[in-house]
Amino acid sequence: MAMMGDGRTAYDSATDGRTNRLAFCESDFRNKNVPTKGRISYYRETGELVFKLQTKAWDQWDDCFSLTGVKIPQVAYLGFTSVTGEVHDNHDIISVTTTTLGKAIAATKAKNTAVPPQKKSGVMWYFQALAACGVFVALVMAFKMSRKSNNNNMKRF
Repeated sequence: MAMMGDGRTAYDSATDGRTNRLAFCESDFRNKNVPTKGRISYYRETGELVFKLQTKAWDQWDDCFSLTGVKIPQVAYLGFTSVTGEVHDNHDIISVTTTTLGKAIAATKAKNTAVPPQKKSGVMWYFQALAACGVFVALVMAFKMSRKSNNNNMKRF
């Protein structure tokens, strides 16, 4: 089942999430000869969201559902669950892999080539100023000591 949340509306377990549901499909995925896999593809330019399942044979993807006009926010959260009302079961999600394809890769590479200069933190500036003051005080003391030493040396003769 595909759902789009707004960050405020709670999941309605009494209706198995029908109020937030965009699309769904059913599949017999237990005890298959291949690992059951799902593939979600989203095409930002067209707003198309496609979900396919691999349950019959390796690399054979069957359409589960397809949506058009979907607008996913720039900052999105992806979640998985099997708890949907009274009809739920335990499943193991072994891994989740995400990739970006097409024009977005070139745009991302172009963005990442120019590294912005890093600002120095206020704490680092404080320590640098403190070190500079320490060097200045040491130079002044060394100058005064050398003058005093020169004055004492002249008094002996």
